[in-house]
Amino acid sequence: MNETKRCPMCGEKILAVAKKCRFCGEYLEEAEKQPASWKNKIVATVAILIILGFAVAACFSLSENGSSALPEVIVFIVLATLA
Repeated sequence: MNETKRCPMCGEKILAVAKKCRFCGEYLEEAEKQPASWKNKIVATVAILIILGFAVAACFSLSENGSSALPEVIVFIVLATLA
């Protein structure tokens, strides 16, 4: 008898050797190769962009006062990256 498994996308029973789900049409090999780590990469990228945005904003606000903000921005970026 043919072994079956559940499609990770739609949950329907499919053949264990299937490469594509016959119900939802998703390719199964890519789903198995890409676990939830892509979500972690997106979250990390968004966090880095937010931190860089704050650093740039701080640099511009301090430079309007006539002081150099570069050392403070570098320390902020390093501390934010380590956190």
